[in-house]
Amino acid sequence: MKKARIIYGAFCVAMAVFAFSYREYLSMLAFAMALLLPLGLYLLLRHCAKKVEVELLPGPHSLGRGESFSLQLQIKNRGRLPIARCQVELLARHQFYGDPNRTVVETPVFSKNTQTISYSVAPRHTGKITFSLGEVRLYDFLGITCIRLEPNSRLVLPVLPAFVDSAARIGVDFFRHVPDSNTFSRHRRGDDSSETFKLREYQPGDRINHIHWKLTAKVGEMIVKESSFPLQDTTCIFLELYRVSGSREDKNYLDAILETLCVLSPLFLQEGIEHTVYWYDLQNGGLASHRITDEADLFGCLDDLFDAASYTEQIYALQAYCQNFTVAKSAQVLYLAPIIETGPIEQMGMEHREPFTFFYIHDFDHCDMPVLDRYGIRCICVDSDHPEGALQALIL
Repeated sequence: MKKARIIYGAFCVAMAVFAFSYREYLSMLAFAMALLLPLGLYLLLRHCAKKVEVELLPGPHSLGRGESFSLQLQIKNRGRLPIARCQVELLARHQFYGDPNRTVVETPVFSKNTQTISYSVAPRHTGKITFSLGEVRLYDFLGITCIRLEPNSRLVLPVLPAFVDSAARIGVDFFRHVPDSNTFSRHRRGDDSSETFKLREYQPGDRINHIHWKLTAKVGEMIVKESSFPLQDTTCIFLELYRVSGSREDKNYLDAILETLCVLSPLFLQEGIEHTVYWYDLQNGGLASHRITDEADLFGCLDDLFDAASYTEQIYALQAYCQNFTVAKSAQVLYLAPIIETGPIEQMGMEHREPFTFFYIHDFDHCDMPVLDRYGIRCICVDSDHPEGALQALIL
């Protein structure tokens, strides 16, 4: 547009020299028409702009990380005149990372026509991405004048973390600090006689005190009562949505944190363990939480997480937990973070360190494995590039 205006300015100067050199009717008329040309083009372009609609077409409800989809931009012209050039600003903003990516699309707009421009998009990081239209500019045939439109069109796309088929399992030691619980495993028998796991026929080797004598007398054959396994019903998962300042891997760390959550949470649900996920909400200045009792709750939790903001200042989630241990009283605490800060850990008493498990998410090609044994805390290292590898043989 700048080049076209320079050429037009030079043309007007030439016409002025020509008009004042000859001082004839036609030369003066030509000079006046040259001066009025932008006004005519602007009025014509403004009339055409009223017939133009630009919008983003609906896309998928959600997408897996790394999967591709077709982002479609539709330009509809109901007018009889074409438009030489249409410039569309396409913005993509990730909720975790703030600043939008900007792409400019240019195309002519044909008369009485609907054009659809498709782009293949494959999001590389987990979270909620908002695609929106910024400024739309329509130019005349000479590129001298411009009309700006501000369409209100956007597409919100949740990008889900990978759900890995992991061989991770929960060991008996995870339940060694279980307080009095009214929750029992649906899949594992135990030694809590207050609740019956299942009834079955007697088999050689069964203990005599496990025989259900009343039912045996009623059915006429030996029936054994298996005891239930009490579950830890105050399991908590803390997510530190911390971005390592100056690191190129910070987005991979957040991806790995969410993917680790999507391994641990189904693992607990499989055992019938309800649990609570906590993270720090910058907007409200405190911990936010979501109780997970089934798979639908997990997806609801991810949706809430995608509306959260990451941070680079402090490890807010761990600090909030250490300031108020009653948030997760008598709980097994699983803490997922890309950074180790020993200050808050040193503030914990042994009663809080013992049920505390630290999942350290990092790129271990460029750093050493941490050792937190002296704090009495179990540390599980998860490589941010391949989190499923560390979780395959995991026994909590």
